[in-house]
Amino acid sequence: MHLKIPFLSKKKKPKIGLALGGGGAKGLAHIYVLKALDELNIKPDVIAGCSMGALIGSLYASGLSGLEIEGIAKNFGFKNALGLLDFSIFNKTGLVKGNHVIKWLEQNLGTSSFSKLKIPLKIVATDFWNKKEVVFDKGNVVEAVRCSISIPGVFEPYSYKGNVFVDGGVVNPVPYDAIRDECDVLIAVDVMREKEVTSKKNTNKPKLKDLIYVYTIMYEKTETYKLQICKPDIYLRANPENISIFDFHKIKEVEKYVKDDIKKFKKELKKIF
Repeated sequence: MHLKIPFLSKKKKPKIGLALGGGGAKGLAHIYVLKALDELNIKPDVIAGCSMGALIGSLYASGLSGLEIEGIAKNFGFKNALGLLDFSIFNKTGLVKGNHVIKWLEQNLGTSSFSKLKIPLKIVATDFWNKKEVVFDKGNVVEAVRCSISIPGVFEPYSYKGNVFVDGGVVNPVPYDAIRDECDVLIAVDVMREKEVTSKKNTNKPKLKDLIYVYTIMYEKTETYKLQICKPDIYLRANPENISIFDFHKIKEVEKYVKDDIKKFKKELKKIF
């Protein structure tokens, strides 16, 4: 985690921005970031998210607390997690249709409209055919989240408003730059990048299940470049490294893996607020 805080006036409450990155089940770590903020009575004024960060961010922006979102996640056994994934063996565009995720979001969000959220929210997705980043902050939240979680090869791309969308992490893995101008203190949470980059010698060819990590390599390179030109004030790496992007039923393990990261995060927050 690195810290870079501009001068803050003590007379004026700083506007806080929170950006939550993608990472599949690794993004369950975002819940513990939200719990830390709640425990310190720190409320973001604006949230940005992509992929799993968009999903968790939308729940929080709807008014649910970090503790309430954790409760929802802990009710997920393996069977329930599997139930969210409506597999389609013969689908040529993705293994999972994503319709079950839409229904689940509709049940848990309480609203489908950006305008009715308690905290302003921006969701990043990738317009596939036009090869560009799209930021949603108006219209239907559920459909915006569905656009943003379409991991290529895993979730079927989503057609919305005449365009075809894939995962927001393709163009902007941790979309803090989408809200940089709207806040005084910008917090970015990355659950995908390794905390320590080490050289690994491995001559084994990747198996089919490992090929999703091609996406992780793209993610790393994109984020490394972006950090050179636009930095958040707090950049937290909270990667539960032994959790795969499909381990949605392993919330307890995620909590254990990021425990030390969250402790450090809370210490940094206490220095500022």
